[in-house]
Amino acid sequence: MSFQAEKQRVRALITELDRAPADGLQQVFSKHCSNDHRVYSSFPWREITGTAEFTDGFWAPLKAAFTALQRREDIFLAGRNQVGGGNWCLGMGHFMGLFDRPWLNMPPTRKLTLIRYAEFHE
Repeated sequence: MSFQAEKQRVRALITELDRAPADGLQQVFSKHCSNDHRVYSSFPWREITGTAEFTDGFWAPLKAAFTALQRREDIFLAGRNQVGGGNWCLGMGHFMGLFDRPWLNMPPTRKLTLIRYAEFHE
């Protein structure tokens, strides 16, 4: 299996998400994800359910805080989960942008900032 269909589907989501302005994020997630999708994350988010909560609680504040936010992907692959089942895509890399506005109660540094990320999409 090449998993090209899965990769293309996730790539479409990522591309539209990266290009969308803050007020267009909900539309992107509604197009590509179910309304009851779940995101499992680190503190302070933990578990996020639904496109609105994910958009308002994670993506909009991130995009608002970092000017010219870019995704710098290092790894992108797909495969079958042999334990839990399902086909999954993995992306890892860094978000990079100028930390110009407060985020997560941290004051802006007005400097270039890199934030590591890893995403798994089923």
